[in-house]
Amino acid sequence: MPKGVYIRSLEGNANISKSKSGVNHPFFGKKRLEHSIRMMGKNNPNSGGTWHGTRPEEMSQETKDKISEARIEWYKTHDHPNLGIEMSQEQKDKISESKKGISWGQHSEKTKQLMSIMQIGEDNSFYNKHHSQKTKDILSELNSGENSSRWIDGYSNQRIASINRGLGFYTLNERTDIATEMHHIDNKFVVFIPARLHESVKHSVKSGKNMKKMNRLAFAWLESNGIELQRSLLSFGDK
Repeated sequence: MPKGVYIRSLEGNANISKSKSGVNHPFFGKKRLEHSIRMMGKNNPNSGGTWHGTRPEEMSQETKDKISEARIEWYKTHDHPNLGIEMSQEQKDKISESKKGISWGQHSEKTKQLMSIMQIGEDNSFYNKHHSQKTKDILSELNSGENSSRWIDGYSNQRIASINRGLGFYTLNERTDIATEMHHIDNKFVVFIPARLHESVKHSVKSGKNMKKMNRLAFAWLESNGIELQRSLLSFGDK
């Protein structure tokens, strides 16, 4: 098909209009959804030509900030048009499919700060809630070994992390299982023990909190696996 600018004749426009009239119109016999009606005219937060046909990525930051502030004020006195409306699974699937592969770019620092503030304290959707033990076990399993975001080649990245924290990294046993984690028994020495055992007691090598209790469990596991260490090392930390 040849490229260029096509100018329709009045007759052509009339024919197109006629082809879309009455029963030929794609919306013939259909009714607008209730929430669509509520969004018409002045009830629409974009009423008044806020966007002016400009795509968000083409707007200046000043324009985006003005739109954001206007919407914040609008929603202070208006409910969201979809409030109380339950989508069908078919609608959810269609929306999900339409969004696949779309990159929305990175949030600005201002947006990140606002999102962070909105998730603090009682505003956080997980506020005053706790994972069940079953969920904790699943998360632990999913993030153990090579699935861990800290995994590189075994523990070279953990060595770097220890140095950054001002701790030593002198290992007292070999890491033979990827499901084990490093545990500092003091500020200098490290042992590898099962991840679940390591997470069973909240402890801190910095403050010494619960270090004696954690070390006793670690040494008992090591001895049960034929690894003997000096008992004098158990004296580090609080009870």
